[in-house]
This record gives sequence, structure tokens and C-alpha cells, in this order.
Amino acid sequence: MSGQSRRPLPTIAILLLSILLLVAPLGIRVITGAPITPGDSSYRYVHEAQEILAGSNGSPYAYVLAPFLFFGVPFALPPLLGILSLLVAATLLRTLIKDEEIRSYALLLFAITPLWITISTTHTPLSLFLLLFLVGILAHEHKKSVLTAICIAALPTLLPIAGLLIAGLVIVDGLLSRHERGATMTLIFTTGVVVAGMLRGSWPPILIDTGFLEELGGLVSFSVFAIVLAIYGLGTHWGTMKRIRTIVFALLLVAAAWLPGLRTAGMLFVCVAAAWGMKSLFGRRWTLALLRNATILLLACLALFVVITHEQLLVHEAPSRELLAAAREIRIQPHDGTLLTTTDYDEALAYYADIRTVNAPESVLSAVTVTAVHPWLVAQNVRYILVTDEMRAALWTRDDEGLLFLLENNEKFITVSKGPDYTLSLFLQEYAVR
Repeated sequence: MSGQSRRPLPTIAILLLSILLLVAPLGIRVITGAPITPGDSSYRYVHEAQEILAGSNGSPYAYVLAPFLFFGVPFALPPLLGILSLLVAATLLRTLIKDEEIRSYALLLFAITPLWITISTTHTPLSLFLLLFLVGILAHEHKKSVLTAICIAALPTLLPIAGLLIAGLVIVDGLLSRHERGATMTLIFTTGVVVAGMLRGSWPPILIDTGFLEELGGLVSFSVFAIVLAIYGLGTHWGTMKRIRTIVFALLLVAAAWLPGLRTAGMLFVCVAAAWGMKSLFGRRWTLALLRNATILLLACLALFVVITHEQLLVHEAPSRELLAAAREIRIQPHDGTLLTTTDYDEALAYYADIRTVNAPESVLSAVTVTAVHPWLVAQNVRYILVTDEMRAALWTRDDEGLLFLLENNEKFITVSKGPDYTLSLFLQEYAVR
């Protein structure tokens, strides 16, 4: 049985689906009492934006976030950047691909990709990076030299390595396609950005993230479902593709396992390759109609599974309602020191509790005598220690182990607040160690 012609899913339907996928986890977090924006690292940029409004400097993403924070809607920026990226991706697909069915599949896969959902609900420079990249590539295809140069040259200010690699590829592609003016302007603009960054001595940190697959717990990730479809799609189109570009794309995809910037930039191309795979599967001649329908149902179930599990990850991502309650309790305490916590919560606590946080080394977490921890706690000016149930499960195996034992059995530690899922202790620095 041969595949029949299928009516593509309208762009407006995909747009509405994408809005639902972004609103759902944020809405559920509001209902459960958790901070609306998931991800502890999100609050690093909210805090930076707060400092920018107070007159300090910050990262490029924080400058974009600052006006939203000023009007009290910082949570609106990631979905806005995400929807704009989706619309630009739809326009880019119309420019590059004539097959309407492929465009429809690719845009649908783009909207349900865990990576896109994550960066469109959390505060991260990846969302701004994706939008600038897509606009830059669209301008490059239409030979809009100035817009191309501005967008591509801005990428290294967000993610240095990924941005410079993409700028280099755009310059080379411009030279090979005889678009020398665009390539030259991109080179000049990018060089200017790099020189300015070197003179200022300020570059954004290099993001390394090995969470390439959603099924392995990665948030900024692809699903195995999409990767397998993309590999199959590339196989079906291998003979019609320019080999050198295919090899370069494959190498970048390998590098994307470590660099989330390249992973983000390559997302649309992975979706296009997966769309080729989908069309090939649906359009092939099937001996049994039942087998064809079962395959389509399996793909639909896999896609639904990926979306639901990833939405659940975002709903339960830190900071939680309990952490927010702890932060409010800390906020009303005298702030004459720092808060000891873990890297899973430090950014959100620093923002909501308005206190500087420090992370304890293993030697402090496992210490069984106060003399072993006292010098480090005093040196870090630790005043409060927050222990949540999640921390207990992740850092200790027993309730009477290491620092947990000291918090319950030494007079230098006083419990000032205890909730259902956390304990806040006060460390009495001024008392001599006995």
C-alpha cells in the first residue's frame, strides 16, 4: 500500500500547540505554589537583571530581561523569545524547503523538542541565542548583509565558542556562495565584538552540558525518538545531499553533545532531517496497512511520551514551593552572614531570600565533630544552614550522618525554622568551640 497525500498541519495549529506546551508547566507551577519560572540557574539572570536596574552591569541576556523585571513580568521573556523563534523558524523553512509536508513535520517536531520547551520556559541565554541565530540565517539566505552581520556577530557575546564557530561557518558559506559582501561584514562585525570583549576583559562563561538526551534526564536535550528519525531521514537523503556540508553538520552534531549552544543552533536542522524520516516512513509502500497504521501510532505515542515526561520535569524542577517557603523564612531573619546550601538551590535562594549563598565541600558535609567544620564555617561567614528533604536524600545516607548529626546534637546549631520539607538552622559563630 503506497502512502497517500497528506494534508499538512497548519502553522497556526502548531503555534497554538506550542503556546499550550509552554503555558502548561508554568501554570501548574503557579497552581502548586512554586515560583513560576523553573530552573535554579534561571534566577542567576533574574538577580543580574535586578542589579542592572540598580545601576550595575550584567550579561546581554540580563539586559534584555531587565525591562521585563521592571514591569514585574520576568517570566514572560522566555515564552516570548520561544514563540518568536518558532515563527522565524517557520519563515526560514518556507524559504529553504518547497515541500509543504516536510515543513509541517519539521515545525511540529521543533515545537515538541524538549530543548525548545526548556529554553522557552527558563531563563537562559540559549533562548536569545536561538532567536538571533535563526534571524541571522534567514537574513543570510535573503542576502541582507547588515542584519546577518549584526545577528551572527552578537552570538559570541552570549556563548563564545558556539557563537564563533557559527560565525566562521556563515563567513565560509558566504564566500562559497559568492556573497562576499555579507561574509566580509560578518567577519568585520564579529572581529569587532571579539576585540571589544578582549579589551573589556569580560566574556560570558563557556556552557558545558552533557545532557544531550531527554531520556537520560537532560533538560536542554533532544529525544531519542527525534535523533533516530533524523538519522533515518539523513540516510534516505544521503545521495542528494552535498557531502561536505553533511560531514560538517555531523561533526557539529557530535560537538553539540558538549556544547548546548551548538545543540540549540542545530535543533531546526535535526527537525528537518527527522521530518525527512517521517515522510519516508509514511510514504513508503506497505504490504500491510495494519503495519503502517501501527508504526504511525507508535511514533505518535513516543512523541506524546516525550512531551509529557519533559513537562513533568519542568513542573517539578527547582525551586519548589517548599524552597520558596524556606527562602521567605530566611528573608525575615537578620542578614549578618551567608547561607550554606547546595548548587541545586543557591541561585534561587540568593534571589528570593536576598542573601549570599555558599556551597559546602564534602569535608564539611561528612564532618562528625564541630571542630572539623568550625574554621570553614567561620571563614565563609556562614550564619544559616538550610537542609531540605531532597538534600538529605542526595548528600547523606542516614539521618545521623555527618553535618546532619551536628545540626541536631550540638549547641552551636539552633533550629530557627522547620517546615514539612526543610530545616533552617542558625550557626552561632561567636561561641567558642568546646
